[in-house]
Amino acid sequence: MKSISSGSRKAWNASAVIKSYSATYCLEVNKVRSELNMFNMISSYYNAYSFDEHYSGNTLSDISNCTAIRLVKNIISLLSTSWDIEKGSILPKKFYKQITACEKTNPFLFNAEKETIEYYYRKTANIMKAAGMIKHLKGKIFVDVPSESDVDIYFTLLKTFWYSTEWEQIFPSDIDMANSLHYNKCIFKDILLKEKSMYVQDIADQFCDLTGISVKGDFSFISFLDFYLLKWLEHFNLVKYRKGSDEMPVSFEISRFTSEAFAIIS
Repeated sequence: MKSISSGSRKAWNASAVIKSYSATYCLEVNKVRSELNMFNMISSYYNAYSFDEHYSGNTLSDISNCTAIRLVKNIISLLSTSWDIEKGSILPKKFYKQITACEKTNPFLFNAEKETIEYYYRKTANIMKAAGMIKHLKGKIFVDVPSESDVDIYFTLLKTFWYSTEWEQIFPSDIDMANSLHYNKCIFKDILLKEKSMYVQDIADQFCDLTGISVKGDFSFISFLDFYLLKWLEHFNLVKYRKGSDEMPVSFEISRFTSEAFAIIS
């Protein structure tokens, strides 16, 4: 029987190929291990980070009793039972229906209408999802909070709201306005911390002067600022509305730990 000639081709060297493959495989494995080590190191850093260590604790009741924490805790409590993912939604419609019905029996949102209560729960879920507190896995919804500490939950939520959340998702009535407001949020914060107490129209006018986002006296922008951003800051107990007659302009003041809260998340 004639042997098959390889012609001009080089003879296949199985040993060399195996060595080459092994070397490449080892490089890939080492690369993956290196990436995993880096990931674990970063994860350990963030897991070890505690806002408790940076917070003075002088106003703990302002955190534990704020609306934002209550919204989060109510969502966490209801998610303790099994919930399936609903396509196109962070939480299912029946979840919001159930939690809104419960809230009407024990309201804390200033006796708000059902639609308003549902809005706040939906937008809180947006912020929680952006913070990694709500996760979808294998068709189920899971909760993953940084710790059981109200302080850690509060500042994780506040930092996510201020920096990471897309405001067009939580301020939905005017997407362009929401994005412009988010882009210029630090200017708004500077006015807030400088003035400490003022009318809603006054801070809106100052903000418009500095950013050109709208014109002074624009009622639609004043209402937008009042209903969305200032109301969420109130949920975090960073501003407090002043009580007055219906004829008086709406005014507010910052709380006793607003400056500290913004410093911590900066």
